[in-house]
Amino acid sequence: MRVIEFQFRGLPHAHVVMRLGGLPNEGDTVAQSTWIDQHITASIPTITAESTDEDRAYVELATKHMVHHCNRGQNGCLNDRGNCGKGFPKAVVEATHFDQRGYPVYRRANPHASNVVPHNRLLLTLWDGHVNVEYAGYVFLVLYLYKYIFKGPDRARVEVREGEE
Repeated sequence: MRVIEFQFRGLPHAHVVMRLGGLPNEGDTVAQSTWIDQHITASIPTITAESTDEDRAYVELATKHMVHHCNRGQNGCLNDRGNCGKGFPKAVVEATHFDQRGYPVYRRANPHASNVVPHNRLLLTLWDGHVNVEYAGYVFLVLYLYKYIFKGPDRARVEVREGEE
């Protein structure tokens, strides 16, 4: 399923939901966490002398497109108290696990990863743009789908009359 909407600046924004095969059984949170770590990352690797050109290109793309920068203003995420509406920076977490509502809490092994948006390395490399990837194997997926599929386009009704005050 997909829904395309237009953001404040007129740029298209897509919400795409895919059902994948080969996923671990529901309820096996250890296997699900392992699967998530294999396909979704919320960190950027460090470049070393052994890093390949492909690794270097990935780090450049991830740094350019997948690091959240909080800001104020009309489209900003910071509220009056300076808290990010998107929940950044995220806590450092040694292992991926699920919270009490069933949402994944992605592995972020160091403070440098606290502002990295979850993504898939292959999709980021192919897209060369912001591509937030989230694991949606929880009950609240229905709420997400309902919100974005039935939201509809923004509309306004305007009536202009001549000579009236």
